[in-house]
Amino acid sequence: MNMVNLHQPQPAKPEIKLTPTTTYYIRKLFQNASDEVKNSVLFRVGLAAGTFNDVMDLDSRLQALYPDEIDVLLVVQQLEDLVALHKTLKSQTGLYSSHEQELARLEERIFQLLF
Repeated sequence: MNMVNLHQPQPAKPEIKLTPTTTYYIRKLFQNASDEVKNSVLFRVGLAAGTFNDVMDLDSRLQALYPDEIDVLLVVQQLEDLVALHKTLKSQTGLYSSHEQELARLEERIFQLLF
């Protein structure tokens, strides 16, 4: 007779993470943001200006902000898509000056999802 061991450890859930490229890009966006934007973001998360590194473990922030696995998955996908769109528009900024406003909106949305 086959018995099931109820005390057998369950396999760990795979962690849902941003790709290293997206993480790097978001960090660079934040570093290059104006002081006003940085301070606004840090204020929202209750940190003092200049504490940039305290909020840059993006995967931990995602896990803390979105404890449900499905929510994390959806936000990670949104961030990946927003960063890809930002990169594309950024590469075309010289051709179309109207992209500047859209880039600013994308950056704000990225920061809203994380902070």
